[in-house]
Formats: sequence, C-alpha cells, structure tokens
Amino acid sequence: MEVKTTLGKGDYERWSFDGWNKMITVILLSPPDQFGYFEDTIFQVASVAYLALPCPIMAAVVGRFFGKKGVRLDKYGSNLAAAVLPGQWHHMTHNKLQSILTAMMKLGGIHAEKEAVNFIMDKVGEPHISSYINHVAAHSSANKAQFAIIPDIHALNFPAGKQTINDSGVTTTAEAFFEIKTYTACKTRYSRNNNNDVNKPPDQRAK
Repeated sequence: MEVKTTLGKGDYERWSFDGWNKMITVILLSPPDQFGYFEDTIFQVASVAYLALPCPIMAAVVGRFFGKKGVRLDKYGSNLAAAVLPGQWHHMTHNKLQSILTAMMKLGGIHAEKEAVNFIMDKVGEPHISSYINHVAAHSSANKAQFAIIPDIHALNFPAGKQTINDSGVTTTAEAFFEIKTYTACKTRYSRNNNNDVNKPPDQRAK
C-alpha cells in the first residue's frame, strides 16, 4: 500500500506496480514465436517494465524529441508507448484481431460479419431508422460517419448458454455484438484512477 499512497498514478514505478500481475505477465507468459523463442528486444522490454527499470533499448535516444507535439523520450520509453504516432499500427492490430476472431467463429459454425453497417435495420422503427440510414449513407465511408453504431463483429447465431436443447448437441443461440479493444503496455492516459475496481477506465471506454 505504501507505493499507492506515496506515488501518483503518473509515476512509472506506480504504473509497473499496478500492472505487474496483469499486462506485463501476459507478455512474459505468452507462447514463443514460430521458432520457439522470444526476440531479445521483446524480452528486455518486458523484463524491465515488469521491474520498473529504465529500458536499455531506449538508453541511446533518451531525451530526444518525437511525435506531433515534440515530447522528449523518457528513460522508460513509456511516453513513446502511449504516443499517437504516424502510421496505422493500432488499426492494423485491431483489424488483424477482428479478422482472426471472425474466422474462428466461422470455423465453429457461427455466422459472423465484420462491421455490419445495417445491423439495426430490423431493430429500430420509423422515422428514426430512415434518418439514421440517410445519415450514414451520406458519408463517403458509412462506418466512419459521426454517431454511426457499428459493432466490430456481429454474430447471428452465437451460443447463448452451456445447456444443449436436445441429444444432437445443439445449443440455443442469439445475436451477439463484439467490440475489440487493444491494450498497450504503458501508463494510462485516462484521467481517472486506474485502480478503481468498480469503474475501471478501459471498461468505461468500452461501454
């Protein structure tokens, strides 16, 4: 408790203490790559983050400026991990996970679609549904229209329970909607305390 009471939530050692048994151990306990080992750089970054130590990979460039706002790189590399940088890293990871999950569902006999724009067609009545459709259709990319409601994955026959309904092994199914969120091993950018077990910031964001 001394760490939590003496260090602010923006302190790297506090962040490491909060996350050591959650995100960091996920990295260290993950299966190795196809050749059977962790790359040296991955192991170093995960290990020092676990122990709240300066990152040896960042040592040569600590203090240099990066990003759109000219932030100086800290010795842990934590502000670089949380930065909004050029490129599509987040989107590529998100889209890859989306494709993998959809393929897994289809392999298991679940009909799933990625970003079904019109999934609420039969769920909302007039005149609201027409207004909504006209709004998203007017945008050059419907799934990027402001206020568009589009799930990452829409499953039409997702298993709804553990009980089978007959001897064939068939289970009851229902529509299910999935939103994909990715985590980065860095200090939180949320304004609230990330130790609040009742209202965790990522959960609030997802809701």
